[in-house]
Amino acid sequence: MTGPTFVWLEIAGPGPSAGPATMTIEDWHRVIEEAAALGVAMVQFIGGEPALPTLADHALQAGMEVEVLSDLVRVPARLPRVRLTTSYYSDELEEHESRIPAVRAGRGTGHRPSGVDALCGGCAQGKVAIGPTGDVWPCVFARWLPVGNVRVSPLQEIVTGPALRSTTDALRRAFEERNAAPCGPRRG
Repeated sequence: MTGPTFVWLEIAGPGPSAGPATMTIEDWHRVIEEAAALGVAMVQFIGGEPALPTLADHALQAGMEVEVLSDLVRVPARLPRVRLTTSYYSDELEEHESRIPAVRAGRGTGHRPSGVDALCGGCAQGKVAIGPTGDVWPCVFARWLPVGNVRVSPLQEIVTGPALRSTTDALRRAFEERNAAPCGPRRG
């Protein structure tokens, strides 16, 4: 892996059961700067709406494209030059599932271990995810595969280190066996 061009930054975990976020605004600023130095072209913020104006502005100033994935409950009124994307939720199970096919990976598992079969095939191929405790995963849906923590090691060490390399190799072999088509964030 030469380095990511896309990074998910999950500012807050998925719901109250996720536990406390331990990354500070200063930690996120440092990670954004490290990502920019690696050549990351785009970040997607997940959750953490109260901190978004500060973090999005920092990423924009670092020269990155910015997208925010939000449930639209507390989106700041102004986020200039930032794309907004959302997930659809309904309190009616039948309505929810009829509109959005269930994803049983990562956030969709409620942090229960998932399997490689639940992944699309593009993990760690130009992208990584960083969670609210600083854990780094090869994909936002592969959180049971931590490869480092940005509160302990610089992002560059993690993305060029042996844990991500061996995890990427193992995932690549598994994806080749099932002939998985790579996925990826849509840019532009």
